[in-house]
Amino acid sequence: MGTQEYQEIWQEICFILSESIKDNVSERDFENQVLRALEVLGWSEFKGEIKRQISIQVGRQGILKPDLVVYNKEKKTLIVIEVKRPQEDISRDDSIAQLKSYMRQMKADFGILVGNEIRIYYDGQLNPQVDPLLLDKIPFIKDEQSGINFAEIFQKKNFISGAYLQILDKKISKYNAKRESKKLKDALLSEDTKKKILEFLEKEFADYNSNTFTSVMSQISISLEDNSNEDTIQPPQVLPNHPPRKIVVRPPSSTNSRCVDKTFSISELEKMHLDKDDRPKALIIQNRTIKVSNWTDLSIKFVEWLIESNFLKVSNLPIYSYSERDKYFINSKAQHKIAEKDAQWNTVLDKFHVDTKYNADGHKKNIIHTLKHLGVHNPNIKISF
Repeated sequence: MGTQEYQEIWQEICFILSESIKDNVSERDFENQVLRALEVLGWSEFKGEIKRQISIQVGRQGILKPDLVVYNKEKKTLIVIEVKRPQEDISRDDSIAQLKSYMRQMKADFGILVGNEIRIYYDGQLNPQVDPLLLDKIPFIKDEQSGINFAEIFQKKNFISGAYLQILDKKISKYNAKRESKKLKDALLSEDTKKKILEFLEKEFADYNSNTFTSVMSQISISLEDNSNEDTIQPPQVLPNHPPRKIVVRPPSSTNSRCVDKTFSISELEKMHLDKDDRPKALIIQNRTIKVSNWTDLSIKFVEWLIESNFLKVSNLPIYSYSERDKYFINSKAQHKIAEKDAQWNTVLDKFHVDTKYNADGHKKNIIHTLKHLGVHNPNIKISF
């Protein structure tokens, strides 16, 4: 098969699992659609390669029932599949933990979580971490390259022959690079590094009186700033007025904000870290300027726009905060997953409740996370400071 054939397979999977699905589809009916998608990839329920709802005994009384399991001809478990309705948030910890448990119990190298997108996990011998490794998140978009790659890798003949090994090697190499990058970044941003920089400067300018040096240093600010996107590994880029990482020496001024009288797109903001002095003045959406007084006001106006544009419906709720743990950014009621979690709830159009108790960078991350979660790609959204 060539690229065109795999693209057609992926487009058919998009049709089966997204375009033809009704909003109120049951989990059982959606499971049937997932089985259809597997058969498009060449796997056969008739030949015993796909099993539904098999019971796995765990201990004396425990029983696990994965939705779908794919076997090879020797009846070895190849892939465990957990199906959630498209309306559910498959980023929830319990959904992911359930799939990982099935993978471990059945000694499956691959696990697939299917809902409003596809998530692929790997737990074979090459896995560099303790938990199953998230390899990809694939939205149901016809021309999505990761979807076309998915069709090629999980097509039965290719999968059996180990065609995934090359791509798996690249994914794991990227993961290892990201881990090393984070380790280095944490070291650079540590207090110990700051101390070493100050010690170096003091030695470099040893000709100056110690009191003079201390006095001048108290008037300037030296910092290593993290302007990277935490979710991806990218080569260093120089952005206008915003070098990704450098020592910034600033004389005292009335404000430390880097964003005064500037406007940034979502993609630019994603690479920046905002602090308490970065105060928004307006939310600009498709050349429509909406004046705001603070981050709380901006988040509320952003949610109102999502609802007006039909991107956000009650069926999409709850939407987690950017951390995807315990707390919601938007919910159908003024309550987090863990009710005791602190919050500042604001009601929008009676049915939507928005938690706005975040710092500047948290508000920004919530907005970006929500756009990605709802599948709003390349939004023409800017924030003016």
